[in-house]
Amino acid sequence: TQASVNTASAAGGITLTQTGGGALILTNTSTTAGAIDVAVSGADLVLDGNLIAGGANGVNLTTTGAGDVSLGGVIDATGDAVVLTAAGDIASAPGAGVVAGFLTAAAGGSVTLNGVNAATVAAGANDDLVVNLSSATAVSLPTLVVAGSGDVVLAQTGAGAFTASDAGSGA
Repeated sequence: TQASVNTASAAGGITLTQTGGGALILTNTSTTAGAIDVAVSGADLVLDGNLIAGGANGVNLTTTGAGDVSLGGVIDATGDAVVLTAAGDIASAPGAGVVAGFLTAAAGGSVTLNGVNAATVAAGANDDLVVNLSSATAVSLPTLVVAGSGDVVLAQTGAGAFTASDAGSGA
């Protein structure tokens, strides 16, 4: 069966583990000063809202054995790292995005980070945006933005093709 976390908020970090084989659906999860770590074994992890790791803390979303990571909202880990690891695919819906200083996305299937907002994957002013991807199939990143004078650095280490349709900095 699937589990759903409608709203979780904490002053410290949040750690969620789903081992029952059902999908885990997160909606509007945030911390004021702590990291967010979510692991699902054998099923999908679905973000159906926003994740905010306050206080310059990171976000780790992981599926093991089987399961996709699906982003339907914005992950905000400003000043820290977002790590997305999926046994299956990693995909985001239009309007979803990631705001972080460092993004790592590793999937057994494809990685597709779509979005219609201008900062789908973004770094703060004058920060470098480093995106490390590992996918056996195609990788698509339509929009990468760095505000200020930072650099955009991309690496794809899987066998899949890589496509970036718009990448640049504000400098």
